[in-house]
Amino acid sequence: MRLMTLGWRLLPLFAATTMACGDDSTPGSDTTDATNEVSPDVTPDVTPDVTPDVVPDVTPDVVPDVTPDVVPDVEPDVVPDVVPDAVEETTQDVTPDVEPDVVPDVTPDVTPDTVADTETTGDTTPTTSTLAELLAPFAASANNFETTPNATLSGLVVTLVKPDVGEELGGFFAVDPDDGTPIFFAPAAGAAGVPVAGSVIDVTVGKIKNSAGVPMVTEFTGLAVTATGTDLTSLRTNIDAWTEADYVDSQSTYFELSGEISGGSSGAGGGLDAGFRRFAFTSTGIATPGEGVQVRFPVSIIKALAIEDGCLFTITGGGMWAFRAPSAGSPLRFQPTVVDAGDLTVLCDAPRLTAATTDGNTTVVLTFSRPLDPTTVEAAAFTFAPALAVNAAVVSIDGKTVTLTTAEHTATSYTVTVDELVTDVLGEAIDGEADTFTFDTGTVAPVVIAGWSFGTDAATFTLGATSGIAANVGKLLSSTADGDIASVAGNTNEGLAATLGNASPRTGWQDGNGTKAWVVEFSTTGHTDLQVAKWVQRSSNTGPRDFRVEYSLNGTVWTAVADSDVVLANAYTTHGPINLPGGVANQSTVYLRWVMASNTRVSDATAVAITGTSRIDEIVIVGTPVP
Repeated sequence: MRLMTLGWRLLPLFAATTMACGDDSTPGSDTTDATNEVSPDVTPDVTPDVTPDVVPDVTPDVVPDVTPDVVPDVEPDVVPDVVPDAVEETTQDVTPDVEPDVVPDVTPDVTPDTVADTETTGDTTPTTSTLAELLAPFAASANNFETTPNATLSGLVVTLVKPDVGEELGGFFAVDPDDGTPIFFAPAAGAAGVPVAGSVIDVTVGKIKNSAGVPMVTEFTGLAVTATGTDLTSLRTNIDAWTEADYVDSQSTYFELSGEISGGSSGAGGGLDAGFRRFAFTSTGIATPGEGVQVRFPVSIIKALAIEDGCLFTITGGGMWAFRAPSAGSPLRFQPTVVDAGDLTVLCDAPRLTAATTDGNTTVVLTFSRPLDPTTVEAAAFTFAPALAVNAAVVSIDGKTVTLTTAEHTATSYTVTVDELVTDVLGEAIDGEADTFTFDTGTVAPVVIAGWSFGTDAATFTLGATSGIAANVGKLLSSTADGDIASVAGNTNEGLAATLGNASPRTGWQDGNGTKAWVVEFSTTGHTDLQVAKWVQRSSNTGPRDFRVEYSLNGTVWTAVADSDVVLANAYTTHGPINLPGGVANQSTVYLRWVMASNTRVSDATAVAITGTSRIDEIVIVGTPVP
């Protein structure tokens, strides 16, 4: 596959060219240098070869040689331009009358037709190059480096279409099938839209830009699909054995990869956390997981497949992404990326029953190691010894908890068994060696009375409580810091967190010691022994570092909760449990707030900035039902 480029420039022989076309304008300017070269060679016999460009080079000592019987030998369309001007000008010094721009291009041996052809050829003959050569300037290029090739590419094959995901807009990957050179076309860069994978396209590239580490086409026109249905198998690059060094300049590569997830997920980078998450991994070539190369999945796929530490994965068609932070000296990190669940196979450990608790009367709560497929969970799938009737089974939103409603408990302990037909979201059956659990009924288990998880995506984002007793579901999280609360990627794979700050003219969290806080309201009626079982917080480098938990029964007078002070980082940290004082038990309304305990920012000892942000996630408040 080749590409053609067209370039145009102004012709310096404009005056001479217009004369050859019949223009009666009179040329003229300085001919000093041309005169010194041409004068000795001009003779009457040469006159028929004088061109419109050469006429201005006739010098005073040539004048006697120009005679009427020479004129008939001049080309008819040249006569009007040569004779009147030449005869008149040769009575005086013609030096001032030759165009300055004509002088450098005039030579005695060039005819009018040759001159015109020479100039046109230099400006309009297309140059050719390969896509690899077009991308050569981008090797190790800095963010925002760009070129404007104005090049027409033919025969590119579209390998992968990248849809809009969260805050990150889509586009498509393509490859030159001749040498495997890949490129990414940015979203909405061309008016013709996005072709389907397997399409063969012709397109004119207007601009290529290094966008945060990925060279991509950001302006193009004339996209035309010339064929469809290309077999992409031979265009995939197997990168199982790639070491970290092999990933250099591999952006946009269409690849296949098998490996094992190592550790939890983290933000995808570039402020696009709500759409993607990334995981460290190991493979044949990556023996030690790290930050330099990490696989990247949409949050929706992570949630649907419950991808987590220890899962094996095989990607049969992905696009190589990369990310470099805008700060000087930031390293380029590579992110093999999946955009379609159909291109990903995941195998994880079988789900295990890890706990069973009871309220001592008619409820049993079972906890599992992995999210269950709710379509496989029904009351008949759970049996007890001694016998205990199960009337209903309800799966939690995250799929890891099943609440059973049973007959009244009469025994002091029970053993529950889960049927092998119950599976996780990948279809894996319950581990046969971890499908039973024994629990006592003498201890009443605490229950969640209020919980905030903020939804799983932009469509389900909510500031209302998503779990707890009926009186608390829907109770809103608020803030006394200035500005609006927005959604952002949360601590877990499954959902979002709440964030505030970083948008002028909001005044955010600065100068908020003792006043600016996250606030929740809930009821504890019918419950005692209250705890904040868990919460997760994070602040940006310029956001507030120090927080503490305080409670109130009227929303005005606040009292610090013992052992609740926390120091935040620019990464999610989990806190709790902390015990709430006895005075909050069995109350119709209780307020909790996570309030700034200083004006110090996360990164250093200086003050919180106006643009500093703070996030909170996974608030869980529990209590023991009153007998």
